[in-house]
Amino acid sequence: MTKQRQQSKVRILSAVAAVLLAVAVAFTAGMWLTTQRAYAAGPDPDLITVTYYDGPYTRGFTWQTATGQTGGKVQIVEKTGTMTKSSVSESDWAAAIEKTAVSTTVAYGTNNNFLSWKANHDFTPAAEGKTFFYRLGSEGHWSPVGEQKIDGGAAGVRMVHVSDPQGSNEGVYNPLWVDTLSVAQQKLPGMQNYLFTGDFLQSASNNAQWGYALNTPQSILMDTVLMPSQGNHDGGINNTQYGRQAHIDSRFNIKMADGAGDKFYYSFTIGDVHVACINTNNPTTPSALAADMITWLKADLAAAKASTAIKWTVVIQHSPVFGFGQYSAGSDQSGGSAGQKAGMDNQRAQLMPIYAEHEVDLVLQGHEHIYGRSVPVAWDPNIVSNWKSPGGAAAATGFETKTYNLFGENRKYFEEPKGTVYVDIGPAGGSRRQDFRNVPEIEALLGTVPEGCPDAGSPAKLQPENPTWQDYGQKGMFGAIRIVQGVLLYETYSVDGGTPILIDYFGIDKDPTGDKTPIPDPTPNPNPNPNPNPNPNPNPNPNPNPDATVTGIEVTSQPDKTKYKLGDELDLYGLEITATMSDGTTKLLTANEYQLSNFSSKNAGNKKITVTYEGQTATFTVTVEKKGGGGCGCGTVADIGGIFTLIGGLMIIALVLPLAGRRKVKGNK
Repeated sequence: MTKQRQQSKVRILSAVAAVLLAVAVAFTAGMWLTTQRAYAAGPDPDLITVTYYDGPYTRGFTWQTATGQTGGKVQIVEKTGTMTKSSVSESDWAAAIEKTAVSTTVAYGTNNNFLSWKANHDFTPAAEGKTFFYRLGSEGHWSPVGEQKIDGGAAGVRMVHVSDPQGSNEGVYNPLWVDTLSVAQQKLPGMQNYLFTGDFLQSASNNAQWGYALNTPQSILMDTVLMPSQGNHDGGINNTQYGRQAHIDSRFNIKMADGAGDKFYYSFTIGDVHVACINTNNPTTPSALAADMITWLKADLAAAKASTAIKWTVVIQHSPVFGFGQYSAGSDQSGGSAGQKAGMDNQRAQLMPIYAEHEVDLVLQGHEHIYGRSVPVAWDPNIVSNWKSPGGAAAATGFETKTYNLFGENRKYFEEPKGTVYVDIGPAGGSRRQDFRNVPEIEALLGTVPEGCPDAGSPAKLQPENPTWQDYGQKGMFGAIRIVQGVLLYETYSVDGGTPILIDYFGIDKDPTGDKTPIPDPTPNPNPNPNPNPNPNPNPNPNPNPDATVTGIEVTSQPDKTKYKLGDELDLYGLEITATMSDGTTKLLTANEYQLSNFSSKNAGNKKITVTYEGQTATFTVTVEKKGGGGCGCGTVADIGGIFTLIGGLMIIALVLPLAGRRKVKGNK
């Protein structure tokens, strides 16, 4: 081979390599950045959350708007007579209780700042049993109407445990995250709040992902209370774990513990139940948890134990001290690391003796994306373990199990177990399903799935679907908690196509000699999310005829006002839906006045949207194309991944054309 031919061959191979490299860079950057879309908040309130600010008679309200908005406030109206959300009049709002909100500018990257608004209100115990309607925002920019029922828990406490919806695009949340919350409400009527054990989203610095987590189930979250613990994906910029500003702290209005600073830990009491929330995210792994938080936790749990008014103590946290995933197993199993396991061992050694000493009844956890549940667990300082301090966990002894029918079903209850039950729950949304690892010291503490469940008799570590390690799981999970008359019942449900399936449960009876009279649940609401909300910005031609039916639906994108028609590509977020009525009038529907069915942006094809308004429905079909990331319905979305793809293409052209030209010139010589 001549030297010239050798040189030509080298040039060709180099060009091919450069092209492949450019393609790889373009593809990787484009795909990654498509899920990290730019975002700009709008003038209307969104990402609305309601919390207990400082106990069950208080509420903390949080929302966001674009910068430049002023006059933020919450208006609150007490329900009287047959008043509904849709019947609250402007005169009612004019006489409403008003709470001025305080805004903080949150930096979310270049030109993407927004305002985080917060307000709180103390209803006082005099409001017990009453229902209040509220709206928030400012003149001309009001939210839909929400509803809050004040219940101090004197007649019993009902809560739902959910965790880890965690995704980077809308398809991970819709419909599964919404279905799971909706089914939980139907299964547990009278439920006061959701206890959330971390990881709302994949990247805390992505505002669109916060939109998926909080806007998608807006109609549910506005009518309940959401009490979160911080997950490792919910923290500060670049996941500097304890950092909160611009991330989880801008989403929730909760009175933190004295001295908590930016570490997001707090507690509250409802009825005879005390709930402590801790932050298990280490600033560096595997260092121990923050000393100030541990000092506070000991004092908080000691006070709860000493109180004659408190009978139950619950802790919520993200990382599980009782878990079977990669983080618990460490480097001896694929996917984990020695540092992760060391951090988990540190937390076990730090926390489990505290929980035993202060007689914590229930510890709720997430993070591992699998389900595992212990028997009642005690702490024995004489056990030799592989953890970071002397002592280890052991199954509590000296209790019996009996069956009662308290809530319409026969369930087994541990009688005065003198130990702590740990629950690590699977994802409530479509985030990845992981697999189980071998953790011998935890394996010995597993409970047994009781009769009446599909896996009866097996160890209580379950994954209702295959561990694909990919997003788009198809079955959500939630825990339904009832605490009343000296007993606690925790039932674990897998949500399959909107149907709840009982996969595990346990009960604790602290008063075995007491009256075990059956306890009826409140009558379930057949429609947990009715269509009650008025249009906060009324159409100039509202529908005056309650007998009118829907004859047509018009869909408009926001904020660019593009009109959709049948066959158009459609995004879930950014929809404005107008109903045309049979009497010739039109009605602009708010987010809570319509529901989306059979819709998922992860799959292309024909999808139906069903719009419901005052008992009337209309359905139309659009063609949906799969998108890489998706935006948020309250702002402008710019896909910068496409820019990188374009740059990659230009790189390819820039590399190929000169080389091709040189080859042609040489060929003509």
